[in-house]
Amino acid sequence: MIKIEPKPYKIEGKIQNYDWGTKNDKAFIPKYLNIDTIENIPYAELWIGVHPNAPSQINVDENKLSLASLIEKFPTEILGERVYHKFKTLPFLLKILSIEKALSIQAHPDKNLAKILHEKDPKNYPDENHKPEIAIAIDHLKALVGLKDPKGIKQTFLDYPELKILLTTELINIIEGKNIDEDFVKEIYSQIMNSEYEKLSKGITEILKRLKNKSELNESEQQFLKQHNNYGIDVGLISILLFNIINLAEGEAIFTVAGIPHAYIEGNIIECMANSDNVVRAGLTPKYKDIDTLTKMLVVNSENSDVEVIEESDRKIYKTNAEEFEIEEIILSNTFIEKNNEEINIILVLSGNILIEFGNKNTISYSQGDFILIPAVLKQYKISKNESAKIYRVRVPK
Repeated sequence: MIKIEPKPYKIEGKIQNYDWGTKNDKAFIPKYLNIDTIENIPYAELWIGVHPNAPSQINVDENKLSLASLIEKFPTEILGERVYHKFKTLPFLLKILSIEKALSIQAHPDKNLAKILHEKDPKNYPDENHKPEIAIAIDHLKALVGLKDPKGIKQTFLDYPELKILLTTELINIIEGKNIDEDFVKEIYSQIMNSEYEKLSKGITEILKRLKNKSELNESEQQFLKQHNNYGIDVGLISILLFNIINLAEGEAIFTVAGIPHAYIEGNIIECMANSDNVVRAGLTPKYKDIDTLTKMLVVNSENSDVEVIEESDRKIYKTNAEEFEIEEIILSNTFIEKNNEEINIILVLSGNILIEFGNKNTISYSQGDFILIPAVLKQYKISKNESAKIYRVRVPK
C-alpha cells in the first residue's frame, strides 16, 4: 500500500519542444538534464507541476505516479493543511525555459477573464486560472516587457514615420499635435495590431529599408531584423519598436502580472507561475492569435510588477505579490537547515551536487537537473553541498 513518508521524493518533469527553443549544440535543457540531444529538435521548456498539459511524475515505493494523482490521494501530507485548504492542489508551475528565438507577443488574463475565455474556448484557454509569473535569469534574459510610456511612443513615431501608415489620419494628428496619455497609447496599439495586411507589409518593408541603410542599429532595431528573419512579415515586429527592451544578468528577475504585454527573446531562465497555461497571443507565433482579447485586456503600466529581492545570510528571496509561489535561492556556504517545515517545498538543483539529510541521519544525494519534492510531513531537513552547488526552492508564501 502506497503511503507518503517524511522524506524527499524526486520529481520527473516533462519537456516541451516548442519551435522557439534552443537546438543541437545550443540546447540547454538536455545538457542540464544530462540526456542526449536529438538533432534539430527544439528544447524549449521543462515543466514541473500538476498542470494536465504536461504533468510531472514521481516515484513512490517503486510505483511511478503522476504528481497530481499523488496529491489527490495525500493532499495534506504533501501540501500541508494551509495550502490544501486554500488551493486544493499544487498552486504553482515551475519551469526551465531555453529561448533561441522570440516567444509570441503575449499577455495573461486575470482570474475573471480566464474563466470567461476557458468557458468560451477551452481548446486555446485550457484552464480557469490567471498566470502571474516570475522569470529569473540562469545566464541572461533579453525580453520585451510592456509598452513604452506616452513620451516613448511619441518618439517612436518620430524615429519611424513609416508606422503612420498603420493609423488613421485622426490618430496621427493627435500624436503630432499634443501630448498623449496611457489610454491613447492603448488605442494606438490596438489599431496597429488590427492593421490590414497590405498596410502592415508596406510599413514593415519600409522600416526594413531604413534599417538596412543605417550604419549603426540600436538593440530594438537589431531585434526587428533578427525576428523578421525568423517570422517574416508579422504584426508582432511592430511591438519590438513600441515595447521596452530589457536585459537581465544572471540571478536578476522580472515579474509580469495580468495584462502586461511581453515576449522573451533569448536566454535561459527559471520561470514560476500560478498553475495555468493561459496565454493570449498576438504575434511572432504560428499558434492561435487572439489580438482582439489582448488589446482589450492590455495594461500599459502596472504598479504590481516589481520584484523585491531580500538577501539573508543563507538565502536570497524573490518577493512578488503572487499568492501562489515564492522563489528563493538557497546559499550553501555552510549547511542550510529547515527546522519548521509545514508545507510543500520543491527544490531545483541548478548546478553541482547536494546532500539532503532527514530523519535519523538518513541522507540522499542529488545533482544538477534534479527536482525534489519535500512533503509537508517532512518537518525538518538539512541541505549541504558535496561541491559547488546552486539551488532554488519554491514555496507558497504565508
